[in-house]
Amino acid sequence: MSFIEEIVMKSYLDAGHRFLLFGDERPAELMPGVEYFDYREVVEAPFAIGPGAYHNNGVFSDLFRLILIRDLGVTWVDMDAYCLRAFDFPADQPLFATELSDDQVGNGVLYLPPSSPTLHEAIPYFYMDNPIPPFLPPEDRQALMARRDRGERFGIERLKWAVSGPYLLSYLLIKNDEMRHALPRAAFYGGMRSRRRPFSRLGVPLARIEAEGAYSVHFYGRTRRFVRDENGGLPPEGSYLRLLCARHGIDPNRAPVV
Repeated sequence: MSFIEEIVMKSYLDAGHRFLLFGDERPAELMPGVEYFDYREVVEAPFAIGPGAYHNNGVFSDLFRLILIRDLGVTWVDMDAYCLRAFDFPADQPLFATELSDDQVGNGVLYLPPSSPTLHEAIPYFYMDNPIPPFLPPEDRQALMARRDRGERFGIERLKWAVSGPYLLSYLLIKNDEMRHALPRAAFYGGMRSRRRPFSRLGVPLARIEAEGAYSVHFYGRTRRFVRDENGGLPPEGSYLRLLCARHGIDPNRAPVV
């Protein structure tokens, strides 16, 4: 676990939230205040996951957050979703924001109340044999039907990236008239896009990153790669990530990105 994940965890603690961390091995040094749980106590993966299984791990993460929300009533946040200010929303308010367009949401910050039809309709997709989601393009659906008709068996983990996450979630939210609860993109996914390296470059205006109306700043996974490959695993002096280390008392030298 690197200083980036430490920043994220500490940001929620400093905002007054609990932070529950799930994994398959307890960290040797766990930040005070963080509560650790083995993910297998919540749900076993219905398909193979593990080191090197990047796609399957991502699909399981899409399922895992839904199970957590359903069974524990918690709000899910990705480990690259920095908390800018307290999530002071009503307890029963659905929590998600549009990301790439007004009809597509991200699932990096997510809460759905127990009464949400979307929450209960999404989970079975992960256990279906030969799922053919109705929101896929016609050519993709036809290709999947052909695979099924040839006798091939496949699960949702064999489908394209994001089908099990934002695409499925967005489709069901629209279908069930729950998309009207979506917060604007600025709430969780605003600011500059991570491809432009705003978090590790010098001299980026703070207002360009911490957008007006934002509750969270999303780093996205590529930020870790940029820091590792271009900055020796440490945040450059004068960068946004270095500012956050100072803001939350994190020593990046103790946990560089590797």
